[in-house]
Amino acid sequence: MISGSLRGQVGKLRGLAASLRVNGDTGEQKLLLAIIDTLDELAGVMDDRLNADSGQTYTLNSQCPNCGKEISLSVSNLRGDEPVICDSCHEIIGVISERL
Repeated sequence: MISGSLRGQVGKLRGLAASLRVNGDTGEQKLLLAIIDTLDELAGVMDDRLNADSGQTYTLNSQCPNCGKEISLSVSNLRGDEPVICDSCHEIIGVISERL
């Protein structure tokens, strides 16, 4: 849905506002510029947080519905539409959705 960084998206909004000559002359323009500034600050925090978390590995622990063995899945290694296979019985447990 969002392409590029959040900061990049806010930069596009700022550029659009400038091309529409939103310069803060009216109350509505001041409000719009304040909203864009706030979005820029939030985007910076979110981008920093996402970059800090990118090196972390998360593990999901579950039980194979076929053989009952405890399995651990490294979330950083999972890709969308890729089957998850049990290490013990080698049966497909499920398919990871792109929405992860």
